[in-house]
Amino acid sequence: MISSVIAKRVIAAIGDDSYFEDSWTLFHVETDNARKHYSAMSQCKFDENAHVIVSIPTIGTNIYVTISEGDPGLVRRVMSTLEDIEMESSVNLGNVALLADPDLTVREICGVILLSSDIFNALEYVPNTLTVDKVKYTFLYFVFLTAVEHEMWKKSGHDALMKYFFENKKDVIQFGEEIQ
Repeated sequence: MISSVIAKRVIAAIGDDSYFEDSWTLFHVETDNARKHYSAMSQCKFDENAHVIVSIPTIGTNIYVTISEGDPGLVRRVMSTLEDIEMESSVNLGNVALLADPDLTVREICGVILLSSDIFNALEYVPNTLTVDKVKYTFLYFVFLTAVEHEMWKKSGHDALMKYFFENKKDVIQFGEEIQ
């Protein structure tokens, strides 16, 4: 079950009213393992097609955050997958999660990479951690990866991928290109 204290504290940490609308909507997704995953979403003021979406942890200690122009339901499903992965193994800054999802593949997206808050200018003020009821939660920000970007990361490492993002002016909130 979702803790209203955690939800309020997470939204307060993320919800800068100069970047995001004041109203937040809470959602839940129930996965195949019958576990409910909770998230909150707000419209971005700087891009009418984008939302900030944040997970509200119920079991794990990571809080997943992204800003995306993608379908919010699909983005929340990806967050749920990350939470499920966290239940099986550790999920840390710099990790890549490959996702075999046809709804992502059609957009040439093969996974996500977990990064620090400075990947999104609108979130650079968010703390790295949040403590609620003596539990320390870590904010992890994710960006969708193409197969080309994943290969770059795999062959040349994290720093090379960040350089590639910079040199190619990667739009970190763009949600891939739908293949016709």
